[in-house]
Amino acid sequence: MSDINELPNLLMPVSARRKRSASPHPGTVGRPMKRTAELRPTPRERAHRVQLVHGHAELHMVAERRRAGLSALESMPPEIIQDIFFKCMEVNMPRASRYLGAVLAHERIFRSTILMAYFDDDLESPIVYEHFKPAVYFPLSLEHKIRLQRQILACKWFSLKLLWKSLPELVHLNVVQARARELRDQKALGLSDDAIAHPYYQNTRQSLLGTVPAEDDEEALMAHYRAPVNFLHMPEEGCSHCEQHHHHYHYPVQEEKDEEEEEEEEEGEEGPELEVQPEPNDADSESASDISDDDALEQAWPPNPRICVWRCWADQQGRLHKEMERGISVLAVRALPDCVIDVPRWTAERIDLLKFLRQGMRYLHHDQVLEISAEALFRGLRTALRQRNEDATLVLLELHYATMRAHLAPPQIPEREPISEEPRFDNLVGPFVHPLPQALILDAVPAENSRREFNPMTLRLLSYMLCEGVDSLEPRNPRLSRWAINASSRLDNPNKVKMMGLWVMGQMFRTARYMLRDGEPLFVNGKPTYDEDHATPWPWEGMTFTQKLRYDTDGEVPMLPTAPDGRPCGGTRVPLEWDHDPNEDFIQDDSKDDVDIFPISRYRAC
Repeated sequence: MSDINELPNLLMPVSARRKRSASPHPGTVGRPMKRTAELRPTPRERAHRVQLVHGHAELHMVAERRRAGLSALESMPPEIIQDIFFKCMEVNMPRASRYLGAVLAHERIFRSTILMAYFDDDLESPIVYEHFKPAVYFPLSLEHKIRLQRQILACKWFSLKLLWKSLPELVHLNVVQARARELRDQKALGLSDDAIAHPYYQNTRQSLLGTVPAEDDEEALMAHYRAPVNFLHMPEEGCSHCEQHHHHYHYPVQEEKDEEEEEEEEEGEEGPELEVQPEPNDADSESASDISDDDALEQAWPPNPRICVWRCWADQQGRLHKEMERGISVLAVRALPDCVIDVPRWTAERIDLLKFLRQGMRYLHHDQVLEISAEALFRGLRTALRQRNEDATLVLLELHYATMRAHLAPPQIPEREPISEEPRFDNLVGPFVHPLPQALILDAVPAENSRREFNPMTLRLLSYMLCEGVDSLEPRNPRLSRWAINASSRLDNPNKVKMMGLWVMGQMFRTARYMLRDGEPLFVNGKPTYDEDHATPWPWEGMTFTQKLRYDTDGEVPMLPTAPDGRPCGGTRVPLEWDHDPNEDFIQDDSKDDVDIFPISRYRAC
């Protein structure tokens, strides 16, 4: 059996084991794998691959731009587009396309544009160029600044909050130049170092602030030049006042109800009464220690966008004398376009913006020019009267007195000049280059048999208009005469309403007598020039428009701005019979008009 089992092996050929060939991968065991160098590319290879990827992406972007039809300017990198914008300072450039508007829609660009428009460079002192970044600063001409301000105020991205956030940089720019001028003036006197280090002061209270601080001591510089403390450390999100728009004015703003709404009310209900805020000196008012910083800011609105500069001179003994000379604006406002003073409806933010711009215009120390339209101011005043907005009316009347006068100051009448016994019914105010039209004064007179006819708000609005435009009234005007007769004859009217009615009747029927000298005005900036006498009823208060608005005039030097061409402000003369669109409804809902500062591609035409 063993032989039979071994038979297959005997029949198979004899096989000899052959020698194995050499392995192509010496030193490896098992299944052949890739080397480590082959698994990870070299740095050069990786960089080459990245270049290829970016190259393909760039080619794709170029192809997309070509397909979108972008111009050569739009195809440039954003940095170059921004640099072109700052070189030309043309606000209309973002309006050319949405792509350019999106590239330039950055708050830092907005603030740099505001700095270029409102900074007054003396062309001699150093400049902190870092404040203008990403722009490269270069001085603008007066015409370019006026045009730039007009365009900025008409942009949708502009707001009071954005202007407020730009003020710390404007203050620091002006403080640095004021310090350089003061040091230059002291050096020009040729005094010794000891005399410069120990000056004499006309006011002893100024001795603590008279020494020129170091350039890097910001708080001391602000105190030395009396910069507003509100601008020292500005929060990034802006001031609370700009966001909340609270008001602490002398007279609170309150709108009256329409006549149709009043008729629907219950019989016997009186019209809305106004509660006048107590003065800060009242006994029940808060003490100074109880008022927080935010409340102080609210009560002092609008703050003064100015610094006070020093005057230096030497006496015969070689001693240095110093005193504060005047205020200089850090917000050099030289344009108030129509979109600022002629609005469809006066809101809190619009009034605050106009107040702030008015304060910036108050302290212009050179190039005292202002671009403003008298007709636009009258249209804005009509809107305020029809809206029954007392604060807006006061702001516009004060602006009218500050810009539309024919002379800087009322004529100085010598005290020895005898008082005229002849009745006078002209030249009682002004004179104005653009006097208030009679139609505006009649807008303050309510309709006959109206509930608001003898309302305290109506009485004040009419008194403001008469203080500024009494010369424009024609004698025996039917509407005003009828109101005066009703106001003075109704027994249930308050005493002040009766006195106002009697005074208006004296003007209408030419029976009033005033103790005035020849050429002496009756009202100056809304304030009577003499006290009440016994011959004529006297319903007026002894306060100017500026005082009623609580404007801070510290450091102000009286000035009368002119138009850029040297003529009086206001443009084309507005006739006294002006009555622009009397049936137009100025009170409309414009909530869509109040938008945020972004994006830049949306603008409001001026």
